[in-house]
Amino acid sequence: AEPGLHRFDGVEGLDAGTPGLEQHHEALAHRHLVFDDDDLTALQSQIVVVEDEMAVREGLVVLIKAWGASVVSFDTVEAVEAWLGQPVAAVPDLLLVDYRLPQGRTGVDALGLIRARWPQARLPAIVITGSSLGGHEDEAVTHEYHLLIKPVLPNKLRAMIAFKLGVR
Repeated sequence: AEPGLHRFDGVEGLDAGTPGLEQHHEALAHRHLVFDDDDLTALQSQIVVVEDEMAVREGLVVLIKAWGASVVSFDTVEAVEAWLGQPVAAVPDLLLVDYRLPQGRTGVDALGLIRARWPQARLPAIVITGSSLGGHEDEAVTHEYHLLIKPVLPNKLRAMIAFKLGVR
């Protein structure tokens, strides 16, 4: 692997503390994660990420930025509430949230708050969970999100993001 790149399950990931990280973003996306010419970079989408595990959140931010979208990320539902309490310039295009969040809150709580801020907007969502136990399917239908079970490979996440954003 190149300096600053680390292999995880056959997919290279970036070390967030590596100097020159920005130069690796485009190379990483095009070398390992682009599945066709229908690139997310053309969409200039804004994606909200809510994930309490710092390493996972930072990894998601790096990947999504490498794919051309802008990212606003949070670690708790309370942080989302604080953000929503400020003047927010743009309506996000997609919500990507972890199911289990601190203080007994869930990603569904975060979805509800963000969607309530823009009730006229169509805000597609992806919820990621580490639990393979059943029960999430009914909630996914009720709250209109797609569910991905961890671990989520980058190409699967990218395909789901593209699908939710209406690419192909």
